[in-house]
Amino acid sequence: MYVLGIDVGTTLTKALILTKEGKVAASGSKGYPLISNGSHIEQRAEDWTDGVIAAVEEALKNL
Repeated sequence: MYVLGIDVGTTLTKALILTKEGKVAASGSKGYPLISNGSHIEQRAEDWTDGVIAAVEEALKNL
């Protein structure tokens, strides 16, 4: 049995697969850019979704 943890951060999404004992079995990550429009910074929600998918796929490949 494994546990999957996902961390969606400001510029990077990380996925971590842990064993039932809590040891890291595999990990993956996917970065994405911030969009600066002079006075403020934005992010695309699609980048978060794509980041989760890519990070989990990478972690599974590394398992």
